[in-house]
Amino acid sequence: MDSVTRQYYERSLGAGMFVSPETENGLVGYSEPFRRFVQHEGFTPQVNEVPNTMPSWIPGDDHLINFKKGDPYTKVDEGYARLPGARYEALHPEVEGLNPEDYPDINKLGILGDVAPYSREYNRVRGVVDKQSRGDPELRARYEQIVEQVRQTKESTLQVDQRRFNAPVDTIEGTVKSASFHGVELAEYPGRTFHFSSVGSSMADLVADQLGKANQMTRAQAAGVADNKLRERDNYLAGALAEGTRVNLTVARGAAENSQSVRAVSEADGVNINRQLIDQGYERFRKDLGAAEEQAISL
Repeated sequence: MDSVTRQYYERSLGAGMFVSPETENGLVGYSEPFRRFVQHEGFTPQVNEVPNTMPSWIPGDDHLINFKKGDPYTKVDEGYARLPGARYEALHPEVEGLNPEDYPDINKLGILGDVAPYSREYNRVRGVVDKQSRGDPELRARYEQIVEQVRQTKESTLQVDQRRFNAPVDTIEGTVKSASFHGVELAEYPGRTFHFSSVGSSMADLVADQLGKANQMTRAQAAGVADNKLRERDNYLAGALAEGTRVNLTVARGAAENSQSVRAVSEADGVNINRQLIDQGYERFRKDLGAAEEQAISL
C-alpha cells in the first residue's frame, strides 16, 4: 500500500528535470535511470482475490472494476484518497469517524462520479441527491458540480477547437412566445427552443463565480448570493424578453432549420441579452456551451 513505485507512476512525472549549469540549456533529465530499474507494476491479480470491506454502495462484480474484491486502492490511481477510508476522510473532514456505509449521499455521489461514473450505483445515488438538493442552494451547487465533472469526463476527447470566430452564422428575427433561463421560444419557429449560448446558469456555475470573486466567502455564503442572483435573473428575463418582444437571434449556420434545440445569442431593443446576463453576474461565461454563434457575444 505504500509502494514507492506505485506512488511514482501514479503521479505521471515522466522525465523529471533539474537545473544544471553544465548543460547548454541548463536542464537535465534525471528519472530515466530510475525508470530503467523500477518498472511499472502490473496490477493484474495473481491469485484469487478475497472480498474486502468496501461499503455496499461501491460497485462490485457487475462493474468494469470490481472494487469489492482484493485491494481496491490499487485499482485506480491514488485510490487511497479517492475511495472510502482513512485517507479520504483526512481530505474530507466532514465524514471523519463515520462508517463508510453511512457517508452522506453527496459524498457517495462524489466518490462514484470520480471512480465509477458509468455504474448503476452512480445513477442511483445521483437520483437520490437530485431530490435532496431541491430547495438547498449549497447542496444543489455541489450536486451540479459533480454531475458537470462527470459529463466532462465522459465527453473528454482530444479534438481541435472549432474556429468559432470565422465560422458561418445566421441571423433570424422573431417574436417572443415565451422566455426563461431554459431559453427562448419564438412564434415564428414552433417546436424550437433557442438556448442562451455560452452561458452557464446552474447553481454550481454561479457559486464557482462568487467564490472566484471573493476568496474569503464560504461555500454556504456563495450559495446564498447565487440563489439571489438566480431570482434576479428570472426577473430580468421576464422584463427583457416579455411575450411579444421582437428579437434578433444569431445561430450557427443552418441550426434554426435543422434542430429543435439551438444555441443562440439574443438581442432585444439593442441589448445583447447573453452579454447582459454575464455582465450582471446572472450567468457565467462557458465556452464549452457555445459554437459559431458565440462570436456575436463580443460584437
